[in-house]
This record gives sequence, C-alpha cells and structure tokens, in this order.
Amino acid sequence: MTGNPISFDNCARLLRGHRNRALAMLEVQGEKLAHYTAAGTAMDIISGKSLWLRNAALMNDFSEIEYGTKLLNACLNKYAERFSTVTAMIHPDVERLTLSWLRGLEDVLKSQTYISSLSVIKADEKLGRLSMWRAYGGLDGGVAIIFNLADLLAREDPYAAMLHPVRYGDHAFEQFFIDLLDTLAGFAGPLSAEPSRTVSLLYRLLQEAVLTAKHKGFEEEQEWRLIYSLFVDGADFGTIRKCVQGLPQVILPLPLERTNPKLGPLFNFADVFHGLVVGPCQYPTQCIEALVQELSDAGVGNAYDLITASDIPLRHAR
Repeated sequence: MTGNPISFDNCARLLRGHRNRALAMLEVQGEKLAHYTAAGTAMDIISGKSLWLRNAALMNDFSEIEYGTKLLNACLNKYAERFSTVTAMIHPDVERLTLSWLRGLEDVLKSQTYISSLSVIKADEKLGRLSMWRAYGGLDGGVAIIFNLADLLAREDPYAAMLHPVRYGDHAFEQFFIDLLDTLAGFAGPLSAEPSRTVSLLYRLLQEAVLTAKHKGFEEEQEWRLIYSLFVDGADFGTIRKCVQGLPQVILPLPLERTNPKLGPLFNFADVFHGLVVGPCQYPTQCIEALVQELSDAGVGNAYDLITASDIPLRHAR
C-alpha cells in the first residue's frame, strides 16, 4: 500500500458523501436555503442573529420520526448479517455497542435532539413556494428567510456536520443503508484504530438518517435539516425559552454570527443573510417596514432591496 493512510476524520467526511455532494450541487446551481416561519418568529431570529433549533418531538408531525425509525429497523433486520460482518471487520464490540445505543434512539430523539427545517429556493423563485405558504402563511403572515448557509458550510465550518438533505421514500433510505455498509467495509482499517469514535460516528449517521427520512409524497419541499444532538454533540450552545404558537419550549439558538476565531471561521449575520420573502398576509406593507428596521439593526445594508412580497393567492380560513 502506498501513500499516507486515510485519517478517521477523512473517513467520517467520506461517509457523508451524499450530503457533501448535495451541498456542492447547491453551490454550483446557485440555490439557497430558506427557513419558512411565522413573521413574529422571524423578527426574533433576526434580532438574536441566530436560527432556532426546536426539539424534534415538536416537529410538524412526529410521525416523520416514527417513519424513519421504522425504515432503520427494517434495514437492520434485512441486512443483519451484512451489518454484523462489516462492524466485526472494524472491532468486535462495534455492533453490540451501536445496537445498544440505538435501543434508546427514540427517547434521545424526543428529548435530546434539536432540528431546524429549511427548503431549497431556486434563483428564479422570487415569491416562495405555494405549498410552503399553505403551511406557514395566514392572515398574520409567514416569511421565508433566505440564507447563504450552503456557501458557509462548504468551507468545512464546524457547523457543516449539522446540515443534511432529506431523503424521500423507502428506497432512498435502503440505498443509503447499503452504501453505508459498503463504505464502512472499505474503511474498516482506519476505523479500527478508533473503535469508540466509530461507534459514536455510526450512531450519529443512523440518527441523522432517521431524522432526514420522509415519505416520497413530500419530495417537492426539497427540505434540508439542521440537526443537533445533545447526546452526541454535548451542550455547546446555550438555550433560550420561547413561546411558539402559544407553547412554551426550550430553543437551541444556532449563532449566525461568529466573532471568536477559536470557534471557526469568522462571519457576521450580513454574510449569512441573503434575502427575505414576506408571504401572503393581511398587512404586508407594515410587516416589511418592521422587518427592514430589524434587519438594519442587525447590520444588513440595503435591507429594503433584499425583501420581496409574495403575491401568490392564498385562501385564508374564515
């Protein structure tokens, strides 16, 4: 064998090849990621210069997590022999420890995992997407905050491990599982040098897969998710307490500004912010006026020019 042996960190990066290719594709196609939310929440996100990660149990439909868990269990059963063979190539304890951790996965997802959902927005999508306004619009107004997150994370930022594209449908999940086992087998040598880290990495990869699995019927959303696990990652971020739609809850605010070089590349909120679309609502002019002032206070220049009002017709419930 020639050349330097591959490091554990490089193995971990290559095991997320699907995510890395999807990130690169966003950059090549000039696409951004939009966070659809209520106008009031958008004001808090801008003023706090942070994107809110909410407890996974408070997702729009917790059955999404149950769907991903079902797919994972099906693959673990169907490919049990292959899983056992591949993990044994790394270390005899990897299978036992990983499966032990996975037995508590659903509880971890409900209590120690935080996510934020984003949706791909193309350069020509000036008005947002009707299906998203149906979910987040209304008389009080929804907005889509458009971020340059993909550009930031493509620079190997420490946040990069948190962002993942959603996989749609049973087949996509099964193919991920097959590819994962093949890649693990290929890197069994370097991974065997650090079995404890391998267990943690494998658990994290499977946890991410569960949280990014959705029914194929939702494919038009082109969703990405930011995922943070207290169980795996620890408590690097502080927490805040907010009421969202009347429900008090703990929020993990992901900073969208960094001034400490020890934490990674420096950037400010204006670097990450790309634009904003105000969805169909009763008072768009007043909403835009307040958002312009909030963005200006956050250091965004020419804020008014970066806001678009969507005139997509949306039927409001009476």
